Amino acid sequence: MMVQNELRVYLYSTDDHIPLKYADLDIAVYGGNIRFHCVVELDENQDIRPETLRLNSLSQSEFLFDGSAPNEDVLVCPAKPLPVGDNIYPLSCVRNGIYNMALLQAVAAIVNHRYSVDYC
Repeated sequence: MMVQNELRVYLYSTDDHIPLKYADLDIAVYGGNIRFHCVVELDENQDIRPETLRLNSLSQSEFLFDGSAPNEDVLVCPAKPLPVGDNIYPLSCVRNGIYNMALLQAVAAIVNHRYSVDYC
């Protein structure tokens, strides 16, 4: 089964004259998605330059819990959601096995350019 990873590039995350933009790489995992905070450069046509995509900040990355798995299977106890939403948790709340596999999948997606791109 091929999992589709999605890269959301925020075109207005920096000034227009700065080619480096913020992006989120969403990786589907058991119980939800992990959203990895990334940066990427754009070319003169405002398209991404895939070779410049990289993870930027794990502390700004987050787990979006969708409720499809029991809390205790995906979250360490006691897990508290971030103030921005009831189902959004810091990565430090995700069980190691889920986090490690998502990180490997994110790195593989970046290296092999396996993601769809959405410009926001």
